[in-house]
Amino acid sequence: GKEMPLYEIPTLDLELLIPQKDGSIKWIEIGGGDIAGTRLTEKFNLITIKKWPIWSGCQGVGWQRIVYAFLSQKGLNSKNWPKKMVNNIKYE
Repeated sequence: GKEMPLYEIPTLDLELLIPQKDGSIKWIEIGGGDIAGTRLTEKFNLITIKKWPIWSGCQGVGWQRIVYAFLSQKGLNSKNWPKKMVNNIKYE
């Protein structure tokens, strides 16, 4: 909600808790994103056909990291998982 100049917008990271046996706290980054604006495209003189500047950015999500964080928090026993999730599992 805060207005900021383009090049002051921080990279935003999303992290999940990974419980440790010794009670300490660790986090794993599962996603992140930023807005590069024209900082990268200007270096290569990239523009649209209409001569407009091209903005770029980056975002990503690590699905394996999400699963790792979930299993670290809930364990391998599906009895500890949210009921909505367990009810949708189909065993064949």
